[in-house]
Amino acid sequence: MLDQDLYGKTIINVDETWLGMSDFRRMKWMFRDRPDSVPKKMVLPRISMITGLDTKGELYISLLQANSNS
Repeated sequence: MLDQDLYGKTIINVDETWLGMSDFRRMKWMFRDRPDSVPKKMVLPRISMITGLDTKGELYISLLQANSNS
């Protein structure tokens, strides 16, 4: 990237992340004498976020929610 002539060119750096769980009760501490089971839903929403930043300082954001059991 540093060796290229960037005059008049726009370069966009893109990154993607996702969140596949919306119920975090399975990750908590419990007392020994209490049950810690939580019913699991069969269909959970998946939230995806795609962001981009270009060399001119512009920011691009895309959010997507999908419900699927496959």
